[in-house]
Amino acid sequence: MVRERQVGAFGQRSETTLDLGVDTALEITTFGAAFAHPVGSDLTLAVGVGAITDGELRAGAVTATLADGLAVSVSGTRTRVFAGGILDQLDLSLSGSYARATTRHSGTGAAGKYAAVDLRLGLRGVRRLGGGASGWVSGRVFGGPVTWDREGTSDTGGDLHHYQLGFGAAWRTGGLGVYAEAMVAGERALGAGAGWSW
Repeated sequence: MVRERQVGAFGQRSETTLDLGVDTALEITTFGAAFAHPVGSDLTLAVGVGAITDGELRAGAVTATLADGLAVSVSGTRTRVFAGGILDQLDLSLSGSYARATTRHSGTGAAGKYAAVDLRLGLRGVRRLGGGASGWVSGRVFGGPVTWDREGTSDTGGDLHHYQLGFGAAWRTGGLGVYAEAMVAGERALGAGAGWSW
């Protein structure tokens, strides 16, 4: 397996439920860029920076929009390649991220702040399909504090579901690659991106 440096752009829309004293629905859209670099024989380190461009928090009768946000992440992925069998590759990843955004009450217009810290452990099984295409199934477990400050109130909690399960596919020709991934259980998310490897 040839391991390469990668740079790319991505977009993601995620939906989950937070436990902030009451169940709070969160929808968030992020667009960003990432850079990955191989270290040693089977480890890849990556950093990502994104802008939170849209989103919504809903707690009972209270609804607030999200905007003007920032998300940063660092990760390490250890890869094992197999000869034959059902899977061609198994990836074990550990990542940490921080996100913050301005919230605005949909009724009063009052400003607030959303912030989250996340530590995530992931496992992905990859199957190469030929013609530069591949597919995978993946699962992640995670946790970390989430805070929503608004109108003199500060609520701190975390995710109601500390897992996500899903699948994805990628296609590559030369140094150019594209991918899409759907997480359909637990924390739900739909993401896609494109990148260049060299």
